[in-house]
Amino acid sequence: RRWPRRWRHAPEVEADLDGEVRAYFETMVERFVAQGLSPDEARRAARLRFEDPERVKQKVREVRMGAALGTLLQDVRYAARVLSKAPGFTAVAILTLTLAIGANTAIFSLINAVMLRDLPVAHADELVLLTDPTSAGIAVDTTEHELRHKLSYPEFEELRRGNRVFSGMFAAQSAVSEVDVTRVNQPERWKARTQLVSGEFFSVLGVQPVIGRAFTAEEDKAPGANPVAVLSYDCWQRQFGGRADAVGAKLQLGAGVFEVLGVAPPGFRGIAVGMPADLWIPITMQQQVLPGRNYLKPRDVLWLQVMARLAPGISRQTAQAGINVTFQQAIQAASVGGSERNRRDALTERLELRSGSRGVSTLRGQFADPLVILMALVAVVLLVACANIANLMLTRASARQREIGMRLALGAARSRLVRQLLTESLLVAAIGGALGIVLAAAGSRLLVSLVLTGDSPAALDVPWDLRVLLFTAIASAATGILFGLAPAIRATRIDVSRSIGGNARTATGARGRTRSGSLLAVTQVALSLVLLVSAALLRSEEHTSELQSHHD
Repeated sequence: RRWPRRWRHAPEVEADLDGEVRAYFETMVERFVAQGLSPDEARRAARLRFEDPERVKQKVREVRMGAALGTLLQDVRYAARVLSKAPGFTAVAILTLTLAIGANTAIFSLINAVMLRDLPVAHADELVLLTDPTSAGIAVDTTEHELRHKLSYPEFEELRRGNRVFSGMFAAQSAVSEVDVTRVNQPERWKARTQLVSGEFFSVLGVQPVIGRAFTAEEDKAPGANPVAVLSYDCWQRQFGGRADAVGAKLQLGAGVFEVLGVAPPGFRGIAVGMPADLWIPITMQQQVLPGRNYLKPRDVLWLQVMARLAPGISRQTAQAGINVTFQQAIQAASVGGSERNRRDALTERLELRSGSRGVSTLRGQFADPLVILMALVAVVLLVACANIANLMLTRASARQREIGMRLALGAARSRLVRQLLTESLLVAAIGGALGIVLAAAGSRLLVSLVLTGDSPAALDVPWDLRVLLFTAIASAATGILFGLAPAIRATRIDVSRSIGGNARTATGARGRTRSGSLLAVTQVALSLVLLVSAALLRSEEHTSELQSHHD
């Protein structure tokens, strides 16, 4: 109850505090007078015994509830005024941090999109992959002995029939196909990213369409019998303007005409990171969507990613052991009548369950290491920026020695001044971080456009979720402390009498400042050299890869 009152009546509260301190001082004077001292001697003795009044009042403020917030607001206001009086320094510091934090945020947002982000589905942590999440395309001939990367459709059917460890499982085409689509009775043609999936796809993932419905396992049994499709939310908005008449629309694609059953929820683009789908079609419609060859019957056509949801109470290790029993039985039965070598190879084949919470992605295997290297390099850039601004802060602190010395002489605690100077650094870092987010938003799109070029259907969505914003906030706070703490501590280690007397240049020791500045300069040069060498090595590696690709 007292806290709101102090905020509403701050001047009165301060006046009360000042009166209490004065009353206590006068009480001490009266005690010395009672001991036989004259009034002047009593006041002199009270000043010697009594701590500095301003420090006493500051201690009282600090122990009050809500004092930390009030002090923080005071420090922020004061820091804003001080920075506004040095526009050159402020502009250089903010611009430097904007570039450095923006680069770190841009790279981290890509790492988040490719490596860290979970699928926007229900209980993603329960999903497991029976296949390699980085595999895509079609492999002919079962030469993938030992650990299997993809499965054929007959193998998936056998696993689904013999499943005892999953609450549900589905198969999905390992690569999204780009096909021409037209709406029946309309001349406009457009490209759609199409993925063939089994009927359990939406139910296992726990994805509910926003309008209409999804196709079911019953509609995915007979080959060619159910020409239906589900639209992605983005495709619905782009091609149908978000109209409800999209449900029931007839689409001509491949060798068939498909009816739209429903629209997936916003944010769901399938299980393939970097290959978002516009249309999902039952896997039994393969010959209509991809005419020319039947992929449903041959056991030697490996083209499916298989994902499942663990049954309640079943661990991943238990599920892996159970499903491998079923898998071994299936491939051994299929190898009966074959050569001895094929039967021997069949005994070595197995499945390894991997986490499916982050979906599948060829980009993950292709760009994981380069992204980690880039993250390390932009972190070095941030360290260079910190060293640069710390040097500026040391120089600026030298010009403020008289101000700091005067405040120390008036009773300000060194810890209080360090906190206030650190607030200035954190304010600069906060502004640089906010502008860095804006820069990173454009930078991440530029990086995606540079990386995902050519005829590949890859199209990476870079979300700005809480993880990215939290990373930027932590990076900004850590940066502000890193370049601001040491200059703040050094700035308050002064000889008060010299700083007030006009000899501010020697108040902290010119030799100490020179040594600190030289150390920071050497650090900048060393880190910059690391960046240059790393950039040269990366460029050399890229050139070597281009030559190798051209040779191949």
